[in-house]
Amino acid sequence: FSVVMSELGYLSLDPSNPIAPATKGSGFSEIKLGGKYTFYRDVNTGTVAAGGVNFELPVGSANNFQNTGTMSIDPYLSFGQTFGRLPGGFGSLNFLSTTGFSLSVDNTRSDFFYSNWHLDYNVANANKFFPFIELNWLRYTSSGTNTSVGTEGADLINFGSATRKGKNYVSTATGLRYRFTEHIQAGAGIEVPVSSERGLNEYRLTFDMIFRY
Repeated sequence: FSVVMSELGYLSLDPSNPIAPATKGSGFSEIKLGGKYTFYRDVNTGTVAAGGVNFELPVGSANNFQNTGTMSIDPYLSFGQTFGRLPGGFGSLNFLSTTGFSLSVDNTRSDFFYSNWHLDYNVANANKFFPFIELNWLRYTSSGTNTSVGTEGADLINFGSATRKGKNYVSTATGLRYRFTEHIQAGAGIEVPVSSERGLNEYRLTFDMIFRY
């Protein structure tokens, strides 16, 4: 069992062509936290599966739409599998996927289904270099009532837009992760929308570092 906090930070919006004055501003973000339980793990087959629930708490700043509505509840399932071990020690492939649904407890926030797929290559099975590709899909199943701006913020901002029901946001990503030691690893990636629904993104750069103990 794990306690997960997937979002806690500071967010600044400064678009070159703001839809409205309210779409420019800075402040603290929503808090997203919850619990996750790994119900299946087999080191022999390289299989893992987990389920969890996140609570999206809009306790951030009104300057950047981080206070929309009351709360969303986000149940999800995750699955991982190592497969495709290449001959001659050239490495193996790892697949990861998370699928869930963000459901508002009121009608202010937008509801959406999402599914993310990740495939990485463990170069020479050295557990050092992991180039990866990803595909992300988000579908808005219900519109919010907070605003009528003609966009939504995908996983970053829930505007509660009344115009997005039935829209699909799809993006691809590629990058590289490097494992320095058993306790430290870092990664970088670039994500680009490929659907007509682009949300706030022309592209997104992500850098991260994990400390494990």
